[in-house]
Amino acid sequence: MASGKIRLIAMDVDGVLTDGRIIIGTDGFEAKCFNAQDGLGLSILLKLGYQVVWVTGRSSVIVERRASELHIPYLFQGVVNKAQVIENLLAEFNLGWENVLYIGDDLNDLIPLRKSALSCAVNNACLEVKQHADFVTKAYGGAGAVREIIELFLKREKRWPEALALYLRANPDGQSKGEIQ
Repeated sequence: MASGKIRLIAMDVDGVLTDGRIIIGTDGFEAKCFNAQDGLGLSILLKLGYQVVWVTGRSSVIVERRASELHIPYLFQGVVNKAQVIENLLAEFNLGWENVLYIGDDLNDLIPLRKSALSCAVNNACLEVKQHADFVTKAYGGAGAVREIIELFLKREKRWPEALALYLRANPDGQSKGEIQ
């Protein structure tokens, strides 16, 4: 996984942050499952100063709620042209595609995958997405795939010790619990 000046991490939601299943009851009740480790990984990215963007073709109150819980600053739902949404943000931040890591799983992710400096596919992605990805996770979407990418990316950027330090700094009595090697 090559990296350089990645500043913006964008991803699909259904099939990437979830397993892709959408449960809808006869009363309209909708359910999706998110992975807690993915969530912590996303929080780490935000604390380290990366821009995190969710871009999804569907619209869901559940996705809005999860994004809010994690303080995801950029959520775009009901998107037909994901690349255009990302390009608009890149212009706002004075960045280019060379600053983007994109994570996808399906055909509507192909254009942003191909434009990004670093493209990743979850293990359950369709064949075409896997063929265009720089990296394919071992984990499936919704089962820690995003966390897998985040850890690998931060280790390659040599920022993993900084990420660990966020959780090792001090225990409740203020004493250091350990040092990062």
